[in-house]
Amino acid sequence: MPSPARAGDYAAGIMTYYHATTREKLRSIQRLGLGGTRYVQKNFDCPDGVYLASDPMLAIGFMLEKALEEPYRHESPKACVDTFMVVVIDGARIDEGRLRVDPNIKKEGFWIFDGVVDVSSMPVLDAAQVMQFSRPMEK
Repeated sequence: MPSPARAGDYAAGIMTYYHATTREKLRSIQRLGLGGTRYVQKNFDCPDGVYLASDPMLAIGFMLEKALEEPYRHESPKACVDTFMVVVIDGARIDEGRLRVDPNIKKEGFWIFDGVVDVSSMPVLDAAQVMQFSRPMEK
């Protein structure tokens, strides 16, 4: 299986973005798009928008942080991580005029998109696939 594309890896000059979610929300996201419904419970107290990352491990990191806040929601840590899914988003679907740097994160590689992203035919990785191909993060 090929490794997942990463932002910074460009296909015809197009950036790749990542959005982490849970398996239970994936079908709705694929049908309505990311940001396609206003009534979604956010994982953190943060501005509205679609949160994107430049690396699938960065995206998964937020899911891990939320899981640590709710340690008894799943029967085991593995069961929790097994619910994580990462949508791989072709940058051609992102209007860069509606993309802004996440003001709450001090590192590069995090954005907020104002709008709806059609991800109906985009690849989806589970946590095991993301971790299998992860490489050490640059500092």
